[in-house]
Amino acid sequence: MKYCTKCGAELTDETKFCPSCGQATEAKNENVNNDAKKEEYQKKIEDAVTDFVNTKDETDGFDPDDINKNKALSILSYIGFLFIIPLIAAPQSKFAKFHANQGLILFIAEAVIGVASSIITTIGYFIASFIGGLLSAVFSLVGIVSFIFIVIGIINAVQGKAKELPIIGGFRFLK
Repeated sequence: MKYCTKCGAELTDETKFCPSCGQATEAKNENVNNDAKKEEYQKKIEDAVTDFVNTKDETDGFDPDDINKNKALSILSYIGFLFIIPLIAAPQSKFAKFHANQGLILFIAEAVIGVASSIITTIGYFIASFIGGLLSAVFSLVGIVSFIFIVIGIINAVQGKAKELPIIGGFRFLK
């Protein structure tokens, strides 16, 4: 059962216009459909974000003492080339090595993307300044994603978790 949005009169589902005031009832049904579509779209976005952030968690495989001793070193793993410091300062720490590996992968990905973006953007500017500017903006967004990965890695290290970074975290260079 539905009701008129103008006068509140009770209407049947088939009613197109309110018999009391003449208000059209289709607009309300469209709003209800739009609200349902918005909720469905929002749910899809939430699911995608959850899938993106919920990566493999290997924390249970690490010694709690190792985790507590090497959290600070693990944080350094995500700050550029400082991923090497945990490898030098705590070579026996599996936890520090895990985060150093994540930092190394992120560092390599950032370097490759940086070189590729420079080349591609330069070619884009050579073709047309609009294309170069557009490509530059796209690669700026990639930089933001890289920053988000850094934050995720640091948060995982601070919390004593051995969780892979989204997308790139499954690669292993350090055993």
